[in-house]
Amino acid sequence: MTLRDSQPVVFVKSYCSCVAGCGICNHFVALLYQTAHYSECGMSVVPPVLSCTETEQKWHKPRTMVCIISIPDSCVTCILASLLIPSHK
Repeated sequence: MTLRDSQPVVFVKSYCSCVAGCGICNHFVALLYQTAHYSECGMSVVPPVLSCTETEQKWHKPRTMVCIISIPDSCVTCILASLLIPSHK
């Protein structure tokens, strides 16, 4: 991919070895979106991709935060429980 160093940056030409070839393929579109995202975030370098062995283990950690709310007994006046039984036709 060739970009012209100007304000705004101008897309000059591209080539990819995928089926789309010299046209604008999805690889270039994804690369342009990713570059724009890094620019918006103020990143000057691409962040490293960490493998699973380089990060902290996650199997003993809950996936979501569970919030338990206690309700005083005086607020509960009736509990209705029902069981949905599918009809077999």
